[in-house]
Amino acid sequence: MTTSANVDVKRYGHLLAKRMPRVIKTEADNERMLAVVDKLMRKGEEKLTSEEDALLERLVDRIHHYAEERYPIPKSAPHEMLSYLLDQKGLMPKDLWAVL
Repeated sequence: MTTSANVDVKRYGHLLAKRMPRVIKTEADNERMLAVVDKLMRKGEEKLTSEEDALLERLVDRIHHYAEERYPIPKSAPHEMLSYLLDQKGLMPKDLWAVL
């Protein structure tokens, strides 16, 4: 992760203008941002410039915010979640006895 002291403002501004990381409102916007993130991730963390790292952080934040709004995870009671997980794994409550 980059600190703002390491970022060259001109280079970062150029990256922002090129990628235009605006608020994500549609799935198409989200896909475009994911493609940019994928390209940066493939480059490798150790090869990213400070400006690219700052852009990556900004894009991931925008994508995360979009996903939280678009695909919210409903709150569940602990016993409901445990029941769901057991069901998904094909287990029965008795299978937890060894753990408990």
